[in-house]
Amino acid sequence: MKARVILLSGLCSLLAVAGDPADEHTKSATKDESVLHVETRLVEVNVVAQDSKGNAITDLTRDDFNLLDNGKKVPIDVFSAISIGTEPKAPNLPQHTFSNRVGLPTATVILLDGLNTAVEDQTWARSEVISFLEKLEPQDRVAIFLLGDHLYVLQNFTSDPKLLLEVLKTTKPRVPKELAASTPPAPTPGSAQPVDLNTALDQLQAGLPTGPGGTTGASTGTISGAAETSAQAAEEGVMMQFEGHEGSFFVVDRAGRTVDALLAIGNYLAQFPGRKNLIWVSASFPVGTGFDTPRQPGDTRDQIQFTGEVKRAVKALNNADLAIYPVDARGLVAGGVAAGATSIAGRNSTGSGLPDADNFYSTRGIMEELADDTGGRAFYNTNDLAGVIRHAVDDTRANYTLGFYPHIRWDGTYHNLKVKVNRPGVHLRFRKGYYASLVASATEDQVSASLTRAISSPLETTGLGLTVSIEQRVEKPARRLKLNITADAHNLTFQDKQGGKAASLDFIFAQLDTSGKVVSDVRHTVSLAVAEKGMDVVLERGLSVNDLLEVTPGATQLRLVVRDTASGNMGSVTVPLGP
Repeated sequence: MKARVILLSGLCSLLAVAGDPADEHTKSATKDESVLHVETRLVEVNVVAQDSKGNAITDLTRDDFNLLDNGKKVPIDVFSAISIGTEPKAPNLPQHTFSNRVGLPTATVILLDGLNTAVEDQTWARSEVISFLEKLEPQDRVAIFLLGDHLYVLQNFTSDPKLLLEVLKTTKPRVPKELAASTPPAPTPGSAQPVDLNTALDQLQAGLPTGPGGTTGASTGTISGAAETSAQAAEEGVMMQFEGHEGSFFVVDRAGRTVDALLAIGNYLAQFPGRKNLIWVSASFPVGTGFDTPRQPGDTRDQIQFTGEVKRAVKALNNADLAIYPVDARGLVAGGVAAGATSIAGRNSTGSGLPDADNFYSTRGIMEELADDTGGRAFYNTNDLAGVIRHAVDDTRANYTLGFYPHIRWDGTYHNLKVKVNRPGVHLRFRKGYYASLVASATEDQVSASLTRAISSPLETTGLGLTVSIEQRVEKPARRLKLNITADAHNLTFQDKQGGKAASLDFIFAQLDTSGKVVSDVRHTVSLAVAEKGMDVVLERGLSVNDLLEVTPGATQLRLVVRDTASGNMGSVTVPLGP
């Protein structure tokens, strides 16, 4: 039996406006009205402000900031300031009201990198993470992820240090076979270099003594022995090239898996409002392959740089407004920063260092680039990992959000962002840009699949903020609920329309039984128009609709999913229906 949803008169009402809810600020769009041409999207920039000693500055106002998009000053349409003292607590919702926005606005993910970090470095770094967690503060909200064969969520967000410590103490470090396989064995002194057979023969002939008239004085036996030696050299060269190709494969694989993990984390955390930090505890990031030694004649090794992959990761992290804090799991390297990378033996200031300085500086460069582009900070060459993780988490204690609506062509180009403050001695960290990318239109099958996932997920989807209240219950002749549904307008994509803005939303009402099985569902699309003068009110109080739901016998809960058709942003709320 399908659930029957009866839309109230006018379908849409704006509760944010005093007086008649169906006033001129908002109305249902009609088919005869003009085609929508221009999109309006809110771009938010999270800013951390500190003094020269690293102390948070918490008293800045909107007027203190200047925001520039590609060098052009833009108005700050949305402004908020969050600090430990002013941070909003989870709201106390009225009776019979349900929301997917009951969490606090800051979150930190600690990513333990078991793919690019040696076991001994993982072991030591985990002990430092444990030291940090043992002193976790009540306002800290931390999740622990692991990068290995796949990306794993060891513990989702919690402020309970016992849960976080338990999962770390029961999870063993991962043996990163891919890391060892990425570096083929170095050639031993005197071994063959990877050259082809003809080159080897030419080199050999050039070294033989010459006879009268300039002819070679080599005997048949000498030539035979030379050919055998050359064949052996060629065989060894082929093996070295094979090992080089094999190592390149694992480097490419590690780079791909690492970037995919960062993309997944960015997409996941994009659902949450407010400041998000990713603390990436790792010893390396593959920046390229095939450039470690000069190419020889006949060398067929691949030469690949992962610049595109890094840009792809930065794009996803910026779209999520997620700041990344890379923490070098190797600690203090032997011989200082110029000595190169080392393992556990190098966690002191003595020693002769290791020869792999290029890898050390390349990794450090990537870490700094990711941190700088996303508004985070890179930490390396220190043994106090617990301390630097604390510094990274403390960035959530005070931060500002500046939002603006770009009047640009959404053509996929990169826009540089710059934030200035008119107060001396203030140091700012913020993401350095955004991509003006359009979201590709999803097919009907893709939309249905995403809605189905949102229905079945054990977690609420939070890309679109929703609040649902049961306004009235009717038991006879059939059981019905009058629902008021309010969507956070900051998460919607509005499009220009004559005299105002417009948005389109997909609604799906899925009723589930006690086992979580869907017993009925219905979906419809609502087009909404908002007068230009009503946008401020809509942004402040949300966009609301009223619906009347007939409860299906056997259903014990309603999973409401709402999707913004323009951006694909979704939100879901679970409403208990009772026995």
